[in-house]
Amino acid sequence: MSFQNNQWVTWWSRAQRGLRLLSQKCPQHHTIYLKEIPKSQKIRLRFAAFYDTQSITIQNVYCYEKGKSKKYPITFKTQQTYQLTSQSSIWSDALDLNYINQSHLVIEYDILSDEGYTCASGFESKDYDVFVASANQIYGLCSLELLGSSLKGCLCAFGDSIVEQGHYTSILQEKALTKGYSFIQLGLSGNRLLRQLEAVDLYGRNYTNITIDKQCFGIAGIERFQREALECHQIKQIMIAIGINDLYQPGTFCAQISELPEIEEMKKGYLLLKNMISDIPALWCGITPFIGNSDWTLPKEKIRLQINEWIEYAFINSINFDDLLLDDQNQYIQENHIGDYLHPSEIGGNKMAKEMSQCLNI
Repeated sequence: MSFQNNQWVTWWSRAQRGLRLLSQKCPQHHTIYLKEIPKSQKIRLRFAAFYDTQSITIQNVYCYEKGKSKKYPITFKTQQTYQLTSQSSIWSDALDLNYINQSHLVIEYDILSDEGYTCASGFESKDYDVFVASANQIYGLCSLELLGSSLKGCLCAFGDSIVEQGHYTSILQEKALTKGYSFIQLGLSGNRLLRQLEAVDLYGRNYTNITIDKQCFGIAGIERFQREALECHQIKQIMIAIGINDLYQPGTFCAQISELPEIEEMKKGYLLLKNMISDIPALWCGITPFIGNSDWTLPKEKIRLQINEWIEYAFINSINFDDLLLDDQNQYIQENHIGDYLHPSEIGGNKMAKEMSQCLNI
């Protein structure tokens, strides 16, 4: 029996990046121990090779109860082996959970590739992931969805490292769970709204034409939004918190100053996201400050302030964090950042979460 996508609820998902720059090779076998899931009838998995340049094979995918010998195979279009082509994804067939203890589930799978090639698509595991235990680097797997559960839907945060670090989103996740919603964190460190990694200056050498498998900051937000955020199901609200790297990165090792966008380019990018969102309620987050960072400049700050002013004007539901993170002289309060004047600290994240919680549709 098949099910429509609008019957599924996304329980967990993470944004992939190109992990080919990391020294650790992708292992063949993967084992992930899940936290207790809401009582559900069925589960399905999504695998993706968004940053791979070659096809990879997904096989020996099983779900089982920790400590039990019986394993339940997870198939793809009724087959136990599936070849995932470069930069594509696949949903597994539904697995019936009615006969499995759902409090200690384990997912395991193998990734095979041609000799000399290692899978590049993945992410680094975080405490807020629905894993009790896993390898630090997760390859291939990118979503888990439930059918027939008590979940009312999911909330989704789409952004950069400030989302990925979890200092405010994890607090919102806890609140969402108590209200019967899952919280999807699609942050990606270094990600920009408009551009992917185009040039890098390392060890006195300039590297250009960065291939997809080495896109450690991901592709541009306006491109990854469709295949990540809009592939989540039963979204009740989506938070858009991206744009700081479009301003911060130009002039650093990973972007030339010529890549600093015009204000109209940024506006166009946000409006592209708005058009893709359609009828999903959205909360638009202003670009957080980075005053005091060594790569801060007055021209960047002027763009940031103008963009934030425009966001408040252009979108009905928006939020600006400057009053929370800056003092009366518009300086970044020391306790509110982690030491780089760029990423909010746990204290700063708590302030952001408290403010945002008043804007959640739960």
